Amino acid sequence: MRSLLTAEDVLIAASDAIKDRRIRLRWRQIDLAKESGVAPVTLRRFERTGKITFEGFAKVAAAVGLAEGLVQLFRKRDEEVSSVADFVKQGEQPKRVRLSRRKVQ
Repeated sequence: MRSLLTAEDVLIAASDAIKDRRIRLRWRQIDLAKESGVAPVTLRRFERTGKITFEGFAKVAAAVGLAEGLVQLFRKRDEEVSSVADFVKQGEQPKRVRLSRRKVQ
């Protein structure tokens, strides 16, 4: 299923969530940078733009206690497809049936 959110919307939402968590922990950016092992300049850019490597994001999420929630996003759910064949079937468009031409008399 496609989303109405853009990639930029997702990046900003993620950075806002991390920043809110950092503030609730009463950490300065430098504190989070030290705790996560992410460079302070990278963390500042992330909080401002949402841009960071996935590894950097994982480090920051783990440092503020959000790693479990991040991992849950990627876990298979029961209602999801169980095989590649099922996935392909889900995405298939119904085939158009070609009607035979009637002879006009």
